[in-house]
Amino acid sequence: MNARAALLGALLAAAPLFARGQNAATYTLTDLGTLGGTYSEARGVNASGQSTGDAYITGNIAPHAFFYAAGTMQDLGTLGGSTSYGNAINAGGEVAGYSFMPGDQTVQAYLHPNGGALRQLGTLGGSNSIAYGINDAGQITGDASLTGDSAVHAFLYAHGQMQDLGTLGGTYSAGYGVNSAGQVTGYAYIAGNVAAHAFLYSTGVMTDLGTLGGSSSSGSGINAAGQVTGYSYTAANAATHAFLYSDVGMKDLGTLGGTSSAGDSINAAGQVVGYSDTAGDAARHGFLYANGVMIDINTLVAPSSPIAPYVTLEEGRAISDTGFILADGLDARTGERHAYLLGPPLQGISDCAHIGDVGPLFDAVFDRQAGPPDTYHVSFEAPNAESGFVCIDNGVNGNPSVTSGSIALNGKSIVAPNDWAHAHDAPRIGGETAHRAIHAHDPRARRGPDSPGGPDGAHGQGDPAGAGKGGSGDAGNSTGPGGAQPPGGGHPPNNGAHESSLQASVALLVENRLTVTLASKPGSAIRVRVFAAAP
Repeated sequence: MNARAALLGALLAAAPLFARGQNAATYTLTDLGTLGGTYSEARGVNASGQSTGDAYITGNIAPHAFFYAAGTMQDLGTLGGSTSYGNAINAGGEVAGYSFMPGDQTVQAYLHPNGGALRQLGTLGGSNSIAYGINDAGQITGDASLTGDSAVHAFLYAHGQMQDLGTLGGTYSAGYGVNSAGQVTGYAYIAGNVAAHAFLYSTGVMTDLGTLGGSSSSGSGINAAGQVTGYSYTAANAATHAFLYSDVGMKDLGTLGGTSSAGDSINAAGQVVGYSDTAGDAARHGFLYANGVMIDINTLVAPSSPIAPYVTLEEGRAISDTGFILADGLDARTGERHAYLLGPPLQGISDCAHIGDVGPLFDAVFDRQAGPPDTYHVSFEAPNAESGFVCIDNGVNGNPSVTSGSIALNGKSIVAPNDWAHAHDAPRIGGETAHRAIHAHDPRARRGPDSPGGPDGAHGQGDPAGAGKGGSGDAGNSTGPGGAQPPGGGHPPNNGAHESSLQASVALLVENRLTVTLASKPGSAIRVRVFAAAP
């Protein structure tokens, strides 16, 4: 159990995707791995699919906070103690969490700037603090002890200052989520410390959100519109249920057929992820709540995913505005619990064969950095050694097109250095070894309106925000968490520019190695998708 759940448990003891019945098995699934141990836990994900959480280091000595991007899990270290946790990540890749201090007697909230080192945030005068949420402006919320460690209060950290948010009349409170407007949700004790209630803090006022009829509740996540998710006891404290709070009050989201559920995160479209007991309380599964329906996220994973038959996703921990879901899951083959990344639902394949709802084995956007040519080596798995095909989209998401470089799969060239051209349309490639020019899209092309799928939808381009099955990988000459990113990785939506460039048949192995070299203008980007099904 994570620290937040343990703490709240102790305290309490004291936009539409699909309709029901519609085939929605369209998410790709990626195992984030560990830091050398046998366990990792999911905590936060941003719009680019960059993720954070904690993972055991070699020997299972202790968990450390991690930053995950482009197939690589980076150990963020500690503030001198044995253990650290990453709890939230913003669009800039900044991570907020907490770490034990030297001697492991106290913990301190930290901010980890992208590419920097852990930076201690301090307390409200006492010995301890924990950061749970961060927004894109770098505002952080959590809880911290007051002078003398007599109480713990929620805080909002901004511009180097930690502000005490107070309580609902009791002694304790904690902030778990903060949105772009600086609104905070979490829990706070009411007068007499008789119960903890979910709250919404806005413009200096902490508002009690009430409960679903029971004694206690807690807010876990908040979106830009001020909608809140979390969990509450139902009447007579019979169970805890996930809720969605909006202007019309607190709505019970129900369960997957079992007794209890809880909401962990909410995105701009009002989609909620969390966990629920299944029928008969036989198991605990992660859920996605969208369009008024709670769906088991295990049913949403594309059957083409090589690990799908073995992994049970037990909790949806975070969901981004672009649809990435970060979840905790159990692999039946190893008995290990790991963090898993679910890519946003596919909406079809632009300029590639129509393959229904079968997702790609691999899907990433590679960015050209400054300096020497960038070479990326990325590994991914296929269920069998079989024929497949590659879709390559040049100049994605409004970025400049790549004009020089090469792409190879398992040592066999797909795009050679002399295969680059600059026309608006793109021919198809007929065979494994055939080469034709890969064309850049015309940046002056008329851009259409966003598709109904949301702000990252692209008129005329299917799967604008899909994520791939990226295994382990390293970015050759590139450094830091840039480089290969999940689609939409920090880039503006394309909004309709024709950008699909090339399709090639390939021979897949069970273990595959993709090599991408980019040598053109910095900031240019190319997207590579690999499918197991023949076109």
